[in-house]
Amino acid sequence: MFERFKQHLRALHEVDALSQRDLDEIGMSKGDLRAVLTTGPEVLARMEKMAALHGLSHRALTENRSDYVGFVAECRHCGAVRTCEKALANASVTAAETAFCPNAAAYDAMAAGQTA
Repeated sequence: MFERFKQHLRALHEVDALSQRDLDEIGMSKGDLRAVLTTGPEVLARMEKMAALHGLSHRALTENRSDYVGFVAECRHCGAVRTCEKALANASVTAAETAFCPNAAAYDAMAAGQTA
């Protein structure tokens, strides 16, 4: 646990050391990077599963950095975590049954426009 904390701190220090050129290359601000880095892995896993349920590939989910940061923020602060976990644990759940997800409409729109 402590080792994970130290890795986390190192990552945040690395973000602080990035130049504007580095940030432009990544396509994210320092605040965006910090938000993603401080989001728990369970949140990111849940978000990715929900996006996949809506037909969105990992590549499409993460391709547009601005959209990705927005999805992370929505999922991170979502009030329907238990509902989401139950839905994702149900092998027969459909995307139509996940209207509670604040990212659902955006996932559907992106999946409709994604290329293989």
